[in-house]
Amino acid sequence: MTEVNGFTVPDDVGGLVTAMRGGGVQEDLLPESLSSGDPTTQLLARMLLQNRDNGASDDAAEEDHEERRLARARAEARRRAMRQLAAELDVLRRRNDRLAASLGACPRCWGADLTCEECDGWGRPGSEVPDPGLYAAWVAPAVRRIRAQSVARQGPGPTDGDHNQAEPEAEGVDA
Repeated sequence: MTEVNGFTVPDDVGGLVTAMRGGGVQEDLLPESLSSGDPTTQLLARMLLQNRDNGASDDAAEEDHEERRLARARAEARRRAMRQLAAELDVLRRRNDRLAASLGACPRCWGADLTCEECDGWGRPGSEVPDPGLYAAWVAPAVRRIRAQSVARQGPGPTDGDHNQAEPEAEGVDA
């Protein structure tokens, strides 16, 4: 006999009640309790089995739900990363197109691809007339910087009779 909450009950019932309260049950006790002649013991054994099975399925459902939630979160993170990459690619493509136009180059291959559908590999910078506005905004400042740096390295340039400095030429750069 076992005491449960101040009541004395048969050992098999006491073990089942303890198990139902979360104390665990020996697996070999369940078949014995189910075949017991005591209807209370049989009922408690059936309830314990049902709770155990429901608990396992609840745990599995919770795990499945958590896995689905994590999968959705990962998928959303991938979609967000793809949108961010697509936006960045769009910005870079527009910048490339403007720079190519400012230099008169093929925006697709810059003259480096003999199979290019736009230029057949002939689209190097200067192969087309540069866009004057884009040239002034993108290229001319760089040319001025190169010339200024060249003047600073060379010191004062040659002078003519009026003591006016001749404009220095940047190596290989025409503005």
